[in-house]
Amino acid sequence: MQRPLIFFMGVCSWSNRRLLRIEKQGGVFAIYSAKTIRDALQEGTRTGFRLFSEIHDSAVKERLGCDPDSARLVAEMLRAAEQIGDRQPEQITYQIFTEYSRSGERETYDRLLTQRLNELALLGMAAHLDGSDKWIGAVQERMWELCNLYIWELTAVVSLEPSSYGKKRPDPRENLGLLAAETAFQLMEMIHTLGVRLDPFLVYRVRKEVAERVFRPYLNYPFWWQTATTNWQSVCSSSIGCAALYLIEDEEELSLLLGRIIQGLQCYLEGFDQEGVTTEGLDYWTYGFASFVFFAELLRERTADRLRLLEHPQVKAIAAFPHVIMLSEGSVVNFSDCGEQASLPGYLAVRLEQQLDLSYGMVPKQNVRMPAESIARWSYLSRSLLWTAVAGAAEEQKQASGMTFLRESQWLVDKRTIEHGKLLAFAAKGGHNDEPHNHNDIGHFILHVAGKNVMPDLGAPEYNYSTFSQERYKHLLTSSRGHSVPSINGKDQTPGRERFASVIDCLDDGTIVRYKLELSKAYDAPELESYTREWEWDYMSRTLLVRDSFVFIQEVNEVEQTFLFRDKPSLLQSGALQVDAGVCLLEVHYPETAAVHISADTYRVRTGEETRAYRVRMTNRYSRNTASFELFIRIAVPK
Repeated sequence: MQRPLIFFMGVCSWSNRRLLRIEKQGGVFAIYSAKTIRDALQEGTRTGFRLFSEIHDSAVKERLGCDPDSARLVAEMLRAAEQIGDRQPEQITYQIFTEYSRSGERETYDRLLTQRLNELALLGMAAHLDGSDKWIGAVQERMWELCNLYIWELTAVVSLEPSSYGKKRPDPRENLGLLAAETAFQLMEMIHTLGVRLDPFLVYRVRKEVAERVFRPYLNYPFWWQTATTNWQSVCSSSIGCAALYLIEDEEELSLLLGRIIQGLQCYLEGFDQEGVTTEGLDYWTYGFASFVFFAELLRERTADRLRLLEHPQVKAIAAFPHVIMLSEGSVVNFSDCGEQASLPGYLAVRLEQQLDLSYGMVPKQNVRMPAESIARWSYLSRSLLWTAVAGAAEEQKQASGMTFLRESQWLVDKRTIEHGKLLAFAAKGGHNDEPHNHNDIGHFILHVAGKNVMPDLGAPEYNYSTFSQERYKHLLTSSRGHSVPSINGKDQTPGRERFASVIDCLDDGTIVRYKLELSKAYDAPELESYTREWEWDYMSRTLLVRDSFVFIQEVNEVEQTFLFRDKPSLLQSGALQVDAGVCLLEVHYPETAAVHISADTYRVRTGEETRAYRVRMTNRYSRNTASFELFIRIAVPK
């Protein structure tokens, strides 16, 4: 048996070989020592394990043509592969490579790197589905070209300052993050899938590159994400773990590395609260949790079902998160850096339904479609095709209805089905201003009617250098100015864990949902003694009352309220405006004393798409140390 390349690299240096105890509040999930993991691996070897068994199952392949969605996806993959053909990737020049360090612009390099992974995935799937050697030459050229790239990582997360590197720090080529880890997983699974059809020397080089670029730095250097509780932890650890399951044959060595991987994934699970919520939002939930499931399923197969990470007691709660925040027609409660439209990937939904006895029912599920988008790489394409192909019909489930209060995150989501099956929903948040992908948005809320967030959250801004720098909160979409919250005496909300909300009241009395928060800590405003916001959501009469109460230690104060609308408001008279949102008509009442300014704000979201929303700012001056403000909204839904 060939010695695994990771031994050749001489990198088995990490010291954590003691008993790995995986604990979570509420009890011990599992105790996986290196011996426990090794014994499970040996059982997998003894019984003849098959990794990603669906991709080698001829019966599954035959069923692809019988299912319309699968047949469509196969046809789209093959057409996209034909368009790529023998086309060479656009060159990544030094100018492009260094653009981010010079100007903060990352779009070109990010596009060219992810395009390489997407196109390699398409060519590899075409080679697997077609069964001939028609695509093998193009696959091998793309693999070779990928091996020739200086780094496999995004330049936005790699310092190009030479002083950043030294004996105890990895050089740029060894910088290990999301893309490098995913690339290792993609390459190793493609080699496993295509097997002897690939040239042995190319396979040797790819394995060596993965060992040098991924496993050596992972074992020898500390990276910040190794103790993180966000999607970074899951994507990096899971992808490295998946690559290891394919690459490392020595069971003793593999057991040690897997112990460290599982320990990292325990950190990831700790990033969710006990109700399964991540304040990163659905987009990052999907990115991180899908990677976790990829690894959990490969590990289960490799160990003959003995190691089953999906049986962690919190995983089912995490898997239920889309039910809570999904609204209708793809709209979602999108606090933090999350798009306003989202869906649960079909491959992930069917696998979770199978393994966790869930039914996502009415939650929108979407397969990857061609042409491939930026995240449509090998793991997503292959499982979109094969996991969905082996799925049975899921039991239909009605749209979740009623109030859900997520106590730890302080999110309230209320959904009600009205005539013709339309959804009426309201969501509000407390929390704090140091959440992952944080926005300064304590006290913000969303109003949803019949498939549309008529009072929206604007979502994630276009990503560039300033988005993740000290300038982050100068952006409209991340600052409190871009949310339905007030500015108090010219002061916006400020970031930090010490900026938090306290829940005063939350109840549903059968006709009205009431939610009340104390929000004074959200502002660096010493003159503000108390600020409470209370929502009265009368879903029976379709009205929303927002009531703010302030107590100051000074007499003269000014409060500028901001409220967001997707469609243009029209002033009717003093103290009233109207918004025709298409799906409904909003009648909005406010104090006649308020000076009103309506602005149309055009902005770019993370996908680069330009969109527009309307901000209504209502300014009131108060000549006493107590003040109050009420906004009353009536919703008229056409029949």
